[in-house]
Amino acid sequence: MPSSQHCIVVKKWTELLTTYLCSSTLPEPLVISLTNGDGTPGFGQQVVFRVTENNGVVSGSGEARALVLTTDVFGKASVRWTLGTRAGSGNNKVEATAVGYNGTAIFSASATLRPPDKINVASGNNQSGEVGIPLAQPLVAIVTDEGHNAIPDVPVTFQVAAGGGSFDGAPSVTINTDNDGRVAASLTLGQDGGFDNNVVEASFPGLTGLPATFVASGFVPGDPGDTKVSGVVLDNSNNPIPGVTMRLAGTTREAVVDAEGQFMIENVSVGPITLIADGGTATVPGTYPTLMFEIDAISGQNNTLGMPTYLLPLNTENTATVGGNEDVVYTLDEVPGFSLTVKAGSVTFPNGSRQGQISVTQVHADKVPMTPPNGLQPQFVITIQPPGVLFEPPAPITLPNVDGLQPGEVTDLYSFDHDLKQFVVIGTGTVSGESSGFRLSENSLNRNTDFRALRLSHMLCRAK
Repeated sequence: MPSSQHCIVVKKWTELLTTYLCSSTLPEPLVISLTNGDGTPGFGQQVVFRVTENNGVVSGSGEARALVLTTDVFGKASVRWTLGTRAGSGNNKVEATAVGYNGTAIFSASATLRPPDKINVASGNNQSGEVGIPLAQPLVAIVTDEGHNAIPDVPVTFQVAAGGGSFDGAPSVTINTDNDGRVAASLTLGQDGGFDNNVVEASFPGLTGLPATFVASGFVPGDPGDTKVSGVVLDNSNNPIPGVTMRLAGTTREAVVDAEGQFMIENVSVGPITLIADGGTATVPGTYPTLMFEIDAISGQNNTLGMPTYLLPLNTENTATVGGNEDVVYTLDEVPGFSLTVKAGSVTFPNGSRQGQISVTQVHADKVPMTPPNGLQPQFVITIQPPGVLFEPPAPITLPNVDGLQPGEVTDLYSFDHDLKQFVVIGTGTVSGESSGFRLSENSLNRNTDFRALRLSHMLCRAK
């Protein structure tokens, strides 16, 4: 047994600074050597090998994120290492320590992308447009490997499967994915009108799963004076919300939602319009947000969003005043594991105020008013109000691990950007060692937003 008089050192026996495929088991074991102060091997000592980054595992007497092994007569102990699912440079790490021995042996390895495994719709699905005319938004697909890493330079073929549409006059087009694994193509609708009558499938060579399928509706234009926008406004429980004012941005055209939750705005201009749902005028109990939606209005048609407009009552009973001289930790009693830490003096509200109230409300996963990106089906979604609040420095956030992801697993977090009118990645979250929750990485926030501030928009959801 080593004593305090010894010069005790933990030495790396094998050093790994190389690159392997995600989820692969390294060909050589990790080996450490314990040496006592008198130069003799540290025989019979317990060594803890622990995965400290990514969701890999070590194996020896078992398989886990942390193992305890006993050194042999040469003072050595070893484990095999299987890397995590997230690709990156030096993003897999294992540390080895021994009680009574100074120092820590750190093993590092980079993980590269595995072959492309699946393709999903990123955006552009369920559009409507005038027959024979290109859709307002491109069809965008994303290609990932089995660890959900985006794969660049994959040739993706968009193939018209129904409706007679085309890509620059051809029934198909092949385009390589960009550095984010995304690929976009512009579809010109066929000449026949119909609901979801235009179908396009996107795939890549070697795909064994389902293609990404896009549908679009074609409409024959009519009298511009008959152009309308209509829909239904519901809450999280599918109840109508009468009194909500639906108006077109930049115009005087508006309508009030009736007792059945329905509305219709007539004499609408043709082309791109912004529909605003003003929840502040609702005549039922509760406080409702204001949302905006983009529509490409077709001449002479009754234009809709293709789905109900969902407005959820905001959690106004659990508000917190932030921006003062003390840090504020915001939690939700109904959501164990959630916390938002707002640093003192870190807040700027949309009106320029440096102090005010925020609230957080959980959104039903099937009632997200904006279509989630990349084919995601998020199980945990929240809205942070008011939208557009700026946190400098960033506000650390912890979310419950509702999908049961592995400890150490890294996942993307998305927020709806009202300026870009789409979900964007605001950073990554790492599942805690207990796998009960995960925390948003501040470094990832800074890197992905290109400034040391997090602007929390209307929605925040986690990607599995």
